[in-house]
Amino acid sequence: MIKVPVSQGCAAVLRRVPLSGRRIGRYCYLLALLGVAAVPVQAQPVGDHSESSWLRFRGPNGSGVSDAAEFPVEFSPEFNVIWETEVPTGRSSPVVVRDRVYVTTTDGGNLVTLSLDRLTGVIVWRRALEPLHADEFYQGNDASTPTPASDGINVYVFSSELGLVSYDPDGNERWRYELGPFENFYGLAASPVVAGDLVLLVCDQTRGSFLVAVDTANGERRWQTPRPGRKESWATPVLYPAERPTSVITFGSGWVDGYDVETGEHLWELPGVGEAPVASPTVSGSMMVINVPNHSSEYPYPATDELFAEVDGNRDGRLSVSELSGIPGLDEHFGWADRDGDGGVTPAEWEVVIEITSSPNYGAVGIALPEAGVRDSAEIIWSSQQSTPYIASPVIYDDIVYLVRDGGIVQSVDLATGEVFKRGRTSRSAGPVFASPVAADGKIVISSVQGEVAVLRAGVDWEVLAVNELDEPLFASPALVGDRIYVRTPSRLYSFGRDKR
Repeated sequence: MIKVPVSQGCAAVLRRVPLSGRRIGRYCYLLALLGVAAVPVQAQPVGDHSESSWLRFRGPNGSGVSDAAEFPVEFSPEFNVIWETEVPTGRSSPVVVRDRVYVTTTDGGNLVTLSLDRLTGVIVWRRALEPLHADEFYQGNDASTPTPASDGINVYVFSSELGLVSYDPDGNERWRYELGPFENFYGLAASPVVAGDLVLLVCDQTRGSFLVAVDTANGERRWQTPRPGRKESWATPVLYPAERPTSVITFGSGWVDGYDVETGEHLWELPGVGEAPVASPTVSGSMMVINVPNHSSEYPYPATDELFAEVDGNRDGRLSVSELSGIPGLDEHFGWADRDGDGGVTPAEWEVVIEITSSPNYGAVGIALPEAGVRDSAEIIWSSQQSTPYIASPVIYDDIVYLVRDGGIVQSVDLATGEVFKRGRTSRSAGPVFASPVAADGKIVISSVQGEVAVLRAGVDWEVLAVNELDEPLFASPALVGDRIYVRTPSRLYSFGRDKR
C-alpha cells in the first residue's frame, strides 16, 4: 500500500509523481481505492461567487446559461483537458460549488456522493448510503439520476430509494429527510431545487404526487402540497421570478402549475400542455418555454366508445391493466390513465387521456407567466411542433430558444413569437440527445449519446464551430463555470479548459 502522510494527502503525491494533467484525477482516484486518505478541507471561494458556481441541474435557475467565458471550443481526452477522474457509474450532472465539484453515483446498490477538488479533480471525500427500500424502475435509470443542488455552501442530494440528504463541505452529514417508496415506472428523476432556506422537490408518481419543501438548516418539513391528478413526470421545477423568486413552477402530466414558495399554496394552473414531460421548463424574464413530444402522434389513441367496445371484455365500464395491455404506450403506464388510482380506467378518465394527447400544444410551447399588473395566470403565446425534443430541455440565450433533438437536429426559435429561424444538424453521427444544451460566451454546447460534444456559435443563423469526440456516451448535462467545461460520462468526470502553455 502506498503511504502518504494524512496531513499531505494527494497533494504530496502530485508533487512527487510526474503525471500529465489528464491522469492526475485518475491516479488519485486509484489511491483513494487503495486507502490513501485525503484531508478534509473547508470550502474556499474561487473568485466571485456568481462566476464560480453552478449550483443545480442546468445551473442558474435551471436555465443552462452562465457567465462563463474563454472556455475551449475544441477539446478531447487528449487535448485541452485539465483533469480527468474516474467515477462510478451514474447519470447526474455535475454541480460546481466554489472550490468543489459534486456528482452522485451508484456503487454496489448504494447512493454515493463524491466531492472533488475543482482545480485538480482529486476526490476529497466519498459518502455512501444504503437504500431504505428498493424502488422498481426502468433499468436504464438508477438512483443517481437526480442532480445534486447547493445553497452555495452545503450540498443536497436525492434518491428515490432514500430521500433527501444534506452534507457540509467536509462531507459531514447534516440531516436526512426520508421519502418513498414511490410508484414511477422510470423512477423519480426531478432534481432538488434550493430557494432561500428551503429545498424543494417534486415527487410525481402513479398516485399520490406531491411537492415538498424542507428546511435547509435542519431537514424538517416546512410544507407539503398534494398534486391531485398529476401523474408520472420527470421534469425539474424552476423558480419565478428568477432574481427574487416568490413561486415555484412545475410541469407534469398535462399541467403547468405555480405554487407559493413560502407556503406551498397552489396559485394557478395551465392545463392541456403535454402528457408525460421529461424535459424541464426554462424561464427567461416573464416567458417560459417547455417542450414535450406528442406520443399519440406515433400511437394514435382510439376514441372512447371504440375503445370500450373493443377491449372491455366483461362489460363493466372499467378497463383493467390486462384489458389495456394491447394499447401501445399504456401497457407500461396504466397508472397515468387511471387518474384516481382505483385500479380501473373509466370512460371519463379516458376522455382526459384523449384531451391531453390531442392538444395542439405539443412540441415547444411559449408561455407568458403571471406578471403583476399584466397577467394573474399563465397564458400560451405560441407553439411549434417542428423537430420536437424528447428529453433535452430548451435553452434560452439572448431571446433565442435553442431546441435540440435526436440526430443532433437543432433549431433556433424566436422567444417572443415561436418563429423558427434556422433548422440544421450538428453532425450526421450525433445520435440520440439526452443531455440538455447549455450556453455562455456567445456559444451553445450540445452533448449526444454518441459521445459528441458540439459547440455552436449562438445566433439566429447559428453555426457549428467544433464537434468534439469523447470515447463514451453522454447522458448528463455539462456545467459551464469560469473558463472550464465540466463533462460527465458514465465512468469519468472531465474538466476541460484552454491549454495556455
